[in-house]
Amino acid sequence: MSTANPELDVNSDNSAIVSPRRQGAGQINAGAATSSPVYITADDGTSSLSLHNIQDSTNFNLTFHNLSDKEQTYTFDDLGGGYTEDRDPDTGLFSDVQLAGARVDGENSITIAPDSTAKFAYTLKPTGLQKNQLVEGYLHFAGNNGQVDLFVPYLGYYGDMTNEHVFDKNANEDDTDILGNRLTNEDNYPRGIADEYSLKQFVKQKKQDSADYKWQQAAQVYDSGKVAFSHNDDNESDYVLPFMYLKQNIKDSP
Repeated sequence: MSTANPELDVNSDNSAIVSPRRQGAGQINAGAATSSPVYITADDGTSSLSLHNIQDSTNFNLTFHNLSDKEQTYTFDDLGGGYTEDRDPDTGLFSDVQLAGARVDGENSITIAPDSTAKFAYTLKPTGLQKNQLVEGYLHFAGNNGQVDLFVPYLGYYGDMTNEHVFDKNANEDDTDILGNRLTNEDNYPRGIADEYSLKQFVKQKKQDSADYKWQQAAQVYDSGKVAFSHNDDNESDYVLPFMYLKQNIKDSP
């Protein structure tokens, strides 16, 4: 991970990074991985930084492992600061945009003695940012004597992640993220559109209007006020089943 090369977003107007959540540490460089005299780990033993809920000032440590019998020196920079997620309202596509107020400060010159480790402290400062947004990016350590450059991906959340709803909104509500939550019958047909026959007629008409229409899109006109079922064991509309999208991890209680 330390010797991978972070990729830039070729579709971005300002050559922003591709999110670490999409590309991980970057493009693997097998030659660099086998030749680099140094690799980096965080306090959890991995080569990436999971900073979780960050504050106005978040401290963390990086440990440099020198596998060689020579002193190794690197120069640090934060690749222009942190990035956050942005969604294009027209296409719905996500990309990263730079956050001018998110910088990482710390030791500029890193020197590790032969065959040893050295720990250095750094601080992420998301100055002037709005609450409840991702802050992510890469830390860069350039080799001073021709060594392979080293990178560390990082991710934090400025705010309280637990404030977000656990479940997405219903498919027919405004500002849904996935357009999926609905109640279905035993055959996975969305309820809230009267009955199965009405649903099929609705989809049939939509397909006549557009060849690309798929019946699953009917969930977008789901109406929670029109859900009905009849539990009389006649094998027709006997059940109502939730079809839900989770936006956070939840714990299964005994």
